[in-house]
Amino acid sequence: MARSTLSGSATQPLVGRLTTTHLQNKQKGRSQHLLPTAFYYGSRRGRGPLCCIINLIKEEIVMATVFVAHVKLSWGQEADYLIANDVEPGLASRRDRGDNDWNAVMLNALINVPVAPYLKDNRVTPPIATGLVTSLTAVEAGPATAKLLRTRSQFIMAEMWQKQDVSVDATFLHHDHPQLSQYQIRADVDYWLNHRRHPLITLITKWRIRLQLARVKKEK
Repeated sequence: MARSTLSGSATQPLVGRLTTTHLQNKQKGRSQHLLPTAFYYGSRRGRGPLCCIINLIKEEIVMATVFVAHVKLSWGQEADYLIANDVEPGLASRRDRGDNDWNAVMLNALINVPVAPYLKDNRVTPPIATGLVTSLTAVEAGPATAKLLRTRSQFIMAEMWQKQDVSVDATFLHHDHPQLSQYQIRADVDYWLNHRRHPLITLITKWRIRLQLARVKKEK
């Protein structure tokens, strides 16, 4: 059963692969070299240079935009997250079409999020919880957004999770996460649907968060 209208194929690149020259210039901040790169690209592919220049500019804009979700957890904590990589193309497509309600699909959705940082070697998965998306905005990428964790890909739109029972919602959101995270996910779904709290499970998750933070600190 589909849980999202964003799970289709990713949007196609506006121009195609950037040339090596463009990538090198971008890394060095040499925007003045975009023109000859575009001409080269256009002549190679048989496209007009002006079209390529416009598309390269569009691609720069797309690459600079990220989607930030404000998520509330069942125990009251709130945090900002970047939207998962494989969910971004659907949102970008809606927004690029000029849809004024491009973010409506995510508002009040239930979404899985890591509640502690990842380790560099990924030897221990951080605890996962299911939060409520209270807002979603498109912002320019920068140092602040670079520090944000990304949501996981599993989410259920509000119009769906509110009509289903705990078992149906939790079964989808469980995915293949570790067992303790699955307990937290089910407890979270029960909270959002029925306003029932599970203090013991939440206490275990907070203990796991402290352990993960200690691992991250030791890794540094």
